[in-house]
Amino acid sequence: MTTPFAPWKLQWTPTHVERFWNWWGTHPQATTQYFSRLYGDSILDDVERRLPLAGIVMDFGAGPGYLTEKMLARGARVFSIEFSPESAASLEARLAGREGFLGARAASLDRIPCEDASADIAILVEVVEHLDDAILAAALREVTRVLKPDGHLVLTTPNEEDLSAAEILCPDCGCVYHRVQHVRAWSKASLTDVVEPFGYETIAAQPTKFSHKGGWLSRTRRRLRELRGRKAPHLFYLGRKRA
Repeated sequence: MTTPFAPWKLQWTPTHVERFWNWWGTHPQATTQYFSRLYGDSILDDVERRLPLAGIVMDFGAGPGYLTEKMLARGARVFSIEFSPESAASLEARLAGREGFLGARAASLDRIPCEDASADIAILVEVVEHLDDAILAAALREVTRVLKPDGHLVLTTPNEEDLSAAEILCPDCGCVYHRVQHVRAWSKASLTDVVEPFGYETIAAQPTKFSHKGGWLSRTRRRLRELRGRKAPHLFYLGRKRA
């Protein structure tokens, strides 16, 4: 007798997450869809309007290294932290020898292989929506440990995302999961409330719309969107670590 096909909700485990991102980080077609590749210039424009990419920058959750590469092109000194060993090795091989590149390091979310107070800026692009409560707290503690006093934390994440709208079903096993492994949605208030207790003064926390290209035209389009009252799809957070 054939067992009836019944969808079931996937509960992400560390093994699931590692398998998923090992594939995404090394599959050529998947890597072209990385958020930092599509929107990295627009994100960095927002950062540089508020502070220079000076000192040492940590790209936390670097994936294939698109944001790292864009920061290097702007003259920054950057080291990349990645949780997929395959992605970290591929990134190291691709950018080795580039001026300003300080290497790619494989890490766990709760342990970064860096000394205390060794980075001036930490940038987490589309990371926090992938983390459940336990690992989120551990990751923020580690990022804070690595940041220097008065260092800056930059976060981006979807704004008030409807997680169910991005769910897909595996037609083989029946599991239902978010197509890019998001496990939580954030608002301006919830992001600020979670980050500040780790020792940050909020400088900016705002819904926004990143563009595929940076520059004045994207800023103009974003302003027009705001004036029309349309919901912004992205969140930008900038905080300063209290000394």
